[in-house]
Amino acid sequence: MFRRIVVVFCFLFLASSPAFADKVECEERKLTAEEENFYNSTLKVVKKAFPAPNSWMVLVEEDIPHRKVVCKGYEKNTMTASYAVSLKEITERGKVIDNQKSKMAKIKEQLLGKNKELQEAMVKGADAQIDKKFEEIQELQMKMQMLMVKQINDSQKTGMVGGMDAGGEKPKKPEKLNIQVMVNTHGEIIAKKYEVPMKGVIKTFEMDRGENISRKIYLGHWEVVDFDNKNWKLSRKNLPHAQAKTLVIEVRGKKALAEDYLNRINMDALKAMVK
Repeated sequence: MFRRIVVVFCFLFLASSPAFADKVECEERKLTAEEENFYNSTLKVVKKAFPAPNSWMVLVEEDIPHRKVVCKGYEKNTMTASYAVSLKEITERGKVIDNQKSKMAKIKEQLLGKNKELQEAMVKGADAQIDKKFEEIQELQMKMQMLMVKQINDSQKTGMVGGMDAGGEKPKKPEKLNIQVMVNTHGEIIAKKYEVPMKGVIKTFEMDRGENISRKIYLGHWEVVDFDNKNWKLSRKNLPHAQAKTLVIEVRGKKALAEDYLNRINMDALKAMVK
């Protein structure tokens, strides 16, 4: 349905205690094998549950490491984790531009290297080396010029010239999609009017945000209370220290795109993780 580019990927290991605050004075200890396993196994399952389809490209994948040392008493708290990824549509013109930029960057890097070598040869007074480096630099400059000409030609082929399409209009901006996953996070009170039906989950809510929607899905051991006539209260209670037991997935973007991506998520794996 759409081609996507994964722009941003990040996994944060968090905790609900002062053990993860900066400059907290306490008696420290290393993470146990069970705590290390919580982080590693949760990250592994979550990453596999949100795969980039064949028509997508992974540009950046960042894993921010968790701390190896915590305060004693940390085991009394519930370990939490969160993961976020941003997806961006890549157009034909975008592919052309990214490809050309990559090639130009490589040539610029080569030119910097050759210029440095030329300066060193000039300091030494090595005439033969100087002539050779001048030739190599001229060859790279010629490649750069040819690449710039090719960029213009490719833009014309894709119907894009000077930021305008063939009809002289500005091109349509690429669509974006943002996903956030929170493991063992605290609950919230949310209006019943936002609830939408979805099979196999605890609760699902959808909120309009202008042209976009935000869809929240709750999985696992949530306690759902009829807070009042207008609101649900979802809360976690008595969760084990180092086990994933509750999950919140939030997908934000155009309605059709968000719903399409929901069908791509490996819900069975996520449900098994928080069973």
